Amino acid sequence: MKNKEKRLFTEMIIFLFIIILCFGLIIINYKSDEIKLKKVEEKIDEYIKDNYSDIDKDVKKEKLKQKNNSYSIKIYNKNNKNLFFYITYKDKKITSTYPKDYLEGNSLTSYYNKKINKDLKAKNKNSNFSNLTISYDVKLNDCTDLIYKRLINNKYNLPIYTINDEETIPFDAISINKRIQLTSKYVNSIGFTPKYYSLTYTDSNNLVNSMNIKFKSDILNISTLDIGSAIVNNNKSILEKYSIEIKYLN
Repeated sequence: MKNKEKRLFTEMIIFLFIIILCFGLIIINYKSDEIKLKKVEEKIDEYIKDNYSDIDKDVKKEKLKQKNNSYSIKIYNKNNKNLFFYITYKDKKITSTYPKDYLEGNSLTSYYNKKINKDLKAKNKNSNFSNLTISYDVKLNDCTDLIYKRLINNKYNLPIYTINDEETIPFDAISINKRIQLTSKYVNSIGFTPKYYSLTYTDSNNLVNSMNIKFKSDILNISTLDIGSAIVNNNKSILEKYSIEIKYLN
């Protein structure tokens, strides 16, 4: 009986020791991760101070996040959370998405691109223009201060985007002109004012022939301009004068 009690006591001591050891290891690992996280945060703060002091007053930081051996932090504009960039620390190296996401504004324009295409889809009930999409490919660092401020203030429906269309039509001057004019008229009727048009047409008489036409929307106000004839006849003087870009795809 005494031997049994002694054995049970020994087993309890061993079990208690294992529990204490496990808790100790958990605490050590937790403290170790906490210390490492703090050191990484200090490195990133120093990196921000050295590289982004010019935007320090304009941005806020989210909490540093860890995933496996990588640490990342999101930094966003105080006036618009959709303008942001990430700084990542991994393998003792720091990388940043600042140039593309924040300076050029890709994070913000990608958000606006989704919103404005959603607006277009809601308004576009015409099956003849079911392929219409919008490209919001503006870069913030190319904008004037006025446009920059408006974009930061969520005024994204500005005439700085491109309307895209795809259609199969005959490749003659009259058909090309007609499609361009109908597209422009329809786009304006549903409340959109693009800066550019990018139109991809396939020849209905020969489906292997396709071309993309890109031009500024304001040239459509020139009543004497015959875009279709300039394209069909490859009139380079007219195409160059009005900056009409033609790219044959096949």
